[in-house]
Amino acid sequence: MRVFVGLLVWGLGVGFGAECFEAQSLYVKFECQAQCQNPTLSLINKEDSISTKLDESNAQISVSEGFFSFAHKQNVYILAPSKAIFAQGTQNEEPSFTQIQPISCAYVDGQRFSKSWEDISAFSYTKQILKPIQEPQEAPLIPTDTPPKASLDSQSPKSPQFQGESYIISLQQDRVIFRHTLQNNGGESTKSEAFILKPLNSTQAYITQAQTPECGIMIEKRDAYSLQINSFQNKSACEALYAKGVLAPMYYKVQPSFECAKAQSPDEIAICQDSELAKADRETLILLESTKERAQDYIARRQECQDDTKCLQSLVAEFLQP
Repeated sequence: MRVFVGLLVWGLGVGFGAECFEAQSLYVKFECQAQCQNPTLSLINKEDSISTKLDESNAQISVSEGFFSFAHKQNVYILAPSKAIFAQGTQNEEPSFTQIQPISCAYVDGQRFSKSWEDISAFSYTKQILKPIQEPQEAPLIPTDTPPKASLDSQSPKSPQFQGESYIISLQQDRVIFRHTLQNNGGESTKSEAFILKPLNSTQAYITQAQTPECGIMIEKRDAYSLQINSFQNKSACEALYAKGVLAPMYYKVQPSFECAKAQSPDEIAICQDSELAKADRETLILLESTKERAQDYIARRQECQDDTKCLQSLVAEFLQP
C-alpha cells in the first residue's frame, strides 16, 4: 500500500515540503518530499523537546481522503494537514480529533536552542530625562511676632530627579512578559503583554502573542550585551500590540552612557561589568548633558580611573551630588 501513497497524496492536492503545527503539548512536523512516497511525521514534546520521528522504517502508514495515519507499536497518530486537525490514541480506540495551529517550522526545529534564551530576563531598556527641580514658591509675608521656621526642604540639598520610561522583560513559567512603564509628573502607568518564546537558534527567536499565535516578532541577540526587536512579521495580526507600545527596539544587559558592544577603554569595560555602575554612568551624563565642559571633564576623569571600580564609584558620586 505504501507504494501508492505518493500517487494518492498527489491526487488529493497535498503540497510537498514540510508543514508544522502546534498542539497543546506537542509540536507536529509533517514532511512530504519529492513525490511523497515516504511521508514523515515528527512529534516534539514541548516540555523536554524529545522528538519521535515516524516514517516507513518504523511505522505503518496509510492515507485516505487527506488523512495520514501512522501506526507505531500500540499507538496511532492521524494528521490532516489541509484541515489542520490531529489525533493520537491507541489502535483499539476511536480517534478524537482536535484543531491545531499552523506555525512556522522554524519554531519546531529551534527547540533544541531554548537553553540559550534562559537569560532573556536580564535585558531591559531605560529611557530617562532629568526633571528640573521646582523651587518652592515664596509664601506671602504675614506680620507676626514669631520668626518663621526654616522648612526642611530649604535646609536639605535636592538630589537630581530622573523621570522617563522603562522596558522590562520577565519570565512567568512558560511565558515571556514584556512590560512598559511610563513615569511622568509623579504618576506611573504600566502596560504588559505575554508572549511565547520560539527559538530559531542560539541568537535568533520568534516571540508570538499568547492570545494571537499568528502574530510573530523576530528578536535577535546582536551581541553579548544587546537584544534587538525586529519588524513585525505579520503586521495585520500585530496591530493591537503595536498600538500598545509595549516593546522597545533595543534591550540591553547593562546600559551605561555608551554602547557596551563597542567598549574598548579600561573604564568602559569595567563599567559594562557592573550594572549599578552602568546606571550611575548613564545618569551622570544625563545630568551633565546641558554643560558640555563638565561632561568632557567627567569623561576625561573617568578614563583616568582606568578599571579601578572604587575610583569610578567615587567619581560618579561626586558628579551626581546636587
